[in-house]
Amino acid sequence: MQLHTISIPPALGEATLLEWLVAVGESVTPTTPLARVLTAHAEWVIPAQYVGIVAEHVVAAGATIPVGGELARCTPPPRARATPLARRLATALGVDLAALTGSGPGGRIMRADVVKAVDVASDSSDSLPPPAVVGDTVPVRAVADATVGTIVSSTTELRTVDAQPVPLAGTTVAAVDVASGSSDSLPPSAVVGDTVHARAVADATVGTIVSSTTEPRTVDAQPVPLASATIAIDLQSVLHQCRVQNATFARYGLQATPQSALIAAAASLFPEHPLINAAWAETAIVLRHRYHVAAGLTDGRWVLIRDAGELNERGIARALTETGHDLGMATCAIAVTADWWQITPPLPGTVAALTLSEAQLKPVALSDTTIAVGAVAHLSLCYDARVLDHSTAMTFLNALCRRLGVRSLAEPQEDEVSFV
Repeated sequence: MQLHTISIPPALGEATLLEWLVAVGESVTPTTPLARVLTAHAEWVIPAQYVGIVAEHVVAAGATIPVGGELARCTPPPRARATPLARRLATALGVDLAALTGSGPGGRIMRADVVKAVDVASDSSDSLPPPAVVGDTVPVRAVADATVGTIVSSTTELRTVDAQPVPLAGTTVAAVDVASGSSDSLPPSAVVGDTVHARAVADATVGTIVSSTTEPRTVDAQPVPLASATIAIDLQSVLHQCRVQNATFARYGLQATPQSALIAAAASLFPEHPLINAAWAETAIVLRHRYHVAAGLTDGRWVLIRDAGELNERGIARALTETGHDLGMATCAIAVTADWWQITPPLPGTVAALTLSEAQLKPVALSDTTIAVGAVAHLSLCYDARVLDHSTAMTFLNALCRRLGVRSLAEPQEDEVSFV
């Protein structure tokens, strides 16, 4: 087992240990006060300097420590086995994964385990979570129950990731995490009222969980205003990464592709950009906390990847080989096409669809005097203009490029709004 040695800073000179502030077996962080020491000039508190668990006190209280001498040793904290989504959610909500017991295969910690820990800590499972406000870098705070749906209403002004207003001032925001099965898609009767009262229909096997003083209204079939944003990118680094990964993926009969990389990157960003994974429900925006991605392949097939945020890239590559899924459960779509102008519209019940065109070898200007051959592709986001605007869409696309490790090659195109 790896041990970290905590020493007295040489600049302090020789010191005498006065008192241990942390016992053996206790957890520490780099700023945790570990011990008090006395030098010829002053009394000092020595921090632990590492994240881990104190394994040994090298010296006893009252002993003299030479210049730069060892004080204690600590071991790294045990790494909890958790899905990527569970880790991101735990970080956002301040949950210690090491304290949780996983319900997944082999004790792996799942998103539902983190949500359960938050519910237990709050000791108020019957009360509604905080309003779902989309902040600058903070994920949606309204975490729904893992078993049944929870509707959260808010009169707080809706903000996008970079604090740009969306064209929905005054609407109610709802956050939903529906149960597995057919209830993963928004039920037709799940309509949110105009005020802080809301009505939600949970899974048929669970029953209605929230009542309302506002009568639900039928949503009439109205044309949906769609807009799109497109940027050109150099996909060379992603293609190289796929070739490297295929050395490992091939042992499992799988293939790493730009689409699997794109889905993994997008799913990792959904907690920070929840509107991409939302749904429109008349006078409300439904923020989903499960990410079921409908993947459109170049051969015309569609595959549903359930809980994409819980999977690593190899898991997504495996899911892309499966068939027989109900796309009605999808919360967003991510497709690949042959040409840049082929843009996939959002599926029914969703507000956004990503499209990645096949890469073409073209000259790319690296600077004013340098040109190289790059793998140029186009990344497009087609979205419901009632929920997203161009600024919000571009914020997500730029964040996606950074997560993929690619750069934009040209100025983004302006919105082109249409009705379907």
